[in-house]
Amino acid sequence: MDLVKGHPLRRPRVETADAWMTTGDDLDLTQAARIAADEMADFLMERLGVSFEDAYMLICAAVDVQISQCCEPGRFPATARAVVSKSLLDQRA
Repeated sequence: MDLVKGHPLRRPRVETADAWMTTGDDLDLTQAARIAADEMADFLMERLGVSFEDAYMLICAAVDVQISQCCEPGRFPATARAVVSKSLLDQRA
């Protein structure tokens, strides 16, 4: 794992060999998923130079929003992640 200095983020971004991921957590699962999607929108806007609206259309079409953790909702935070394939970003670049 690498730390990229001089690039402040609200939340960590995860890079794997074939994907980029953003995360969200909240006591409400829907809000956790929204946070992950909003973070992915920020990432796509930065990476691809697209508008917020275009980033969200891309999320709807090609990004998987997944539940990472959800036990005793309302008592412990639920965690969600948004995952985009690097091959999709390479095609759009």
